[in-house]
Amino acid sequence: MKQVIIIIKNFFRLLGYTITSGACLLIVLFYLEHLDISTLHYKFNFLDLYFFVTTAVLPFLRLYYNSWFISTENDSSYRGKALDTYHQEMAHQQKDKKWSSNGVYVNPWEYTTPYTQSYDSSLNWVYSIAKCLFMSILFILFAPVFLMVILFQRFRKKS
Repeated sequence: MKQVIIIIKNFFRLLGYTITSGACLLIVLFYLEHLDISTLHYKFNFLDLYFFVTTAVLPFLRLYYNSWFISTENDSSYRGKALDTYHQEMAHQQKDKKWSSNGVYVNPWEYTTPYTQSYDSSLNWVYSIAKCLFMSILFILFAPVFLMVILFQRFRKKS
């Protein structure tokens, strides 16, 4: 049962990656003016075969090298860092006060004001999508470079 769930998750990931790579292929074709949206006219070029092949390979590459395409780091703004520092200072100072219970040291009145809000998680999501699209477009354009890096890494692991 656990393997079936993993297979279903990977299937839906591949489906999402295929849709994303298709969107990136459309962006590249629009940029190269091989596809015109106003007249719905497609002008075939032999270079497009290269783009179609790299677009077909991209979902599988994203499945195995996900860290290249999705941001895993949590960048925070100055507001988020200040809020974290404030929480740390308050946690150190509020020990054994009347609002600390069960080893949890928080100020229950802190969240009644709008000044503690931080929007870092929404910015990380936007940054992750932008990085994903940018790296996908780069892969479609420069796939041999990515494949050489993969071969070099595999050769390096074996030796």
